[in-house]
Amino acid sequence: MAPSFTDLTYFYEIANLLNFSHAAKKLGVSQPSLSMAMSRLEKSLQAALFIRHSQGVTLTQPGRRLFIHVGELLEKWGKTELSIQALNEEVSGKVIIGCHAALISHITVLVTSLLATYPSLEIQVLNDISFKSTQGVIEGSLDLGVVFDPSKHPDLIMHKIKNIEITYWISAEAKFDPSVIICDNQSTQIQFLLRELKKKQNINRICSVNNLDMVAKLTTVGAGMGILPTCFVSYEYATKLKRLINAPAFQGEMYLIYRSENRKMLAKETVLSAIKKLIASLDANIV
Repeated sequence: MAPSFTDLTYFYEIANLLNFSHAAKKLGVSQPSLSMAMSRLEKSLQAALFIRHSQGVTLTQPGRRLFIHVGELLEKWGKTELSIQALNEEVSGKVIIGCHAALISHITVLVTSLLATYPSLEIQVLNDISFKSTQGVIEGSLDLGVVFDPSKHPDLIMHKIKNIEITYWISAEAKFDPSVIICDNQSTQIQFLLRELKKKQNINRICSVNNLDMVAKLTTVGAGMGILPTCFVSYEYATKLKRLINAPAFQGEMYLIYRSENRKMLAKETVLSAIKKLIASLDANIV
């Protein structure tokens, strides 16, 4: 059985003072408790650590070797404690954000500002579908998520950003092919919009693209009609795309999600607060 950290700490204090009575007083424990701890330690290591005499104790050769290694262990542990405490006291470490593509441009501006302000902070932004980002936050592989219509979960704190709309867009200048729909047809919101459009007209071809920027670019040059979030178009393609009149639209909600324990780390709390400020500053007309 491995010795306990407490027993090793007791040993180090005895070895440092070479006196059980003085060590017990400094540690705030009884001398019998200290003696029992050292008996456990010697039994665990199968070696005598002390030579006892009237003036105190002397370390044996195994005791001297253990004293060196325990000293190194305690030094490393002290550094580890400081490192962990720094996470709560300094804006440092790594924060991983899963972000829906509709707000990726806004988040990019925010990240740039945070990195410039906090030189010890690392931020990783992953652009993925909302379901995967939500699962990542639940499982702990992501610290924060900016997601679309997430399912409720007991481990998540969910902060609504704003309502968001997804609808059909066409090129503001080029002629477009109305028989082609450009979209990421893997999401439930897009599938809903495709079903709604089929009630009004035939859909001959679907160009499936899992990147909003690519959907927008293809739509801009007239490759077909694109399905995009209104906030994304307003921010990136306001002059290049126009809304398809009388087209179906999906109304949903964008959320900031995170686990409660992430608020206890200063770096994560700082990023979280910055995202909340960003949310408050977003114009209601584009989200």
